[in-house]
Amino acid sequence: KGFSKVGESSQLMNIYCGSVCLLGSATRDGAAVELGTGTELGHTVYQDFYKTASLQSSDLKIQTDLAGVWQPAGSGGVYHLTFIGQTTVRPPTVRIEVVAPSGMHITSTSPSMQVDGSTATWTSTELRPATHRMDFTVSFAG
Repeated sequence: KGFSKVGESSQLMNIYCGSVCLLGSATRDGAAVELGTGTELGHTVYQDFYKTASLQSSDLKIQTDLAGVWQPAGSGGVYHLTFIGQTTVRPPTVRIEVVAPSGMHITSTSPSMQVDGSTATWTSTELRPATHRMDFTVSFAG
């Protein structure tokens, strides 16, 4: 991986998920990448190390599958997700997308998310320090 060039930034990105988190796909700047995997304190960890040239940006996208983690309730259910921000020089753009189980539709979200069909999306560039925590709840019905 070598030494960085003047102005080049080196990133070590760790993505922590629950114990039942499965990696669906990962891309960096549109190209598929293979992430390192492991566990820490019972949680799945995916890791990527990469460099970004001076005055450039990088786009790391990770899609995970969390089978069996929502709470059924009658003909619907509720899904909970906690996102904890990480300290960075510049705030990243964070996009969280929740897709309703097959045959269900989204009835409510908290905080407010954009709902398009069976997908709820939340995007922000305002996440700041590592102490920033966002709790999401998405409710479904059949």
